[in-house]
Amino acid sequence: GADAVINPSREDLVERLAELTDGALADVVIVGPAVAKVMELGVKCAGKGGVVLIFMGSPPEEMMTINPFHLYFNEIDLV
Repeated sequence: GADAVINPSREDLVERLAELTDGALADVVIVGPAVAKVMELGVKCAGKGGVVLIFMGSPPEEMMTINPFHLYFNEIDLV
């Protein structure tokens, strides 16, 4: 029942998601790989009031960078 499929190796995930949602982005993002780059991308995919669920634990040395301004003013919950 999917309406669209995005291949992030062939197109920009955030841009395509914005096109498909008229700029609203995702309500819920589930990040599976415990890789900082993917977790950061998940946060960028969340729309205003969205929830980002980091599903797997990462290795102890893995560090991610998040813009607190983006989280706060877009009311994104990071779980």
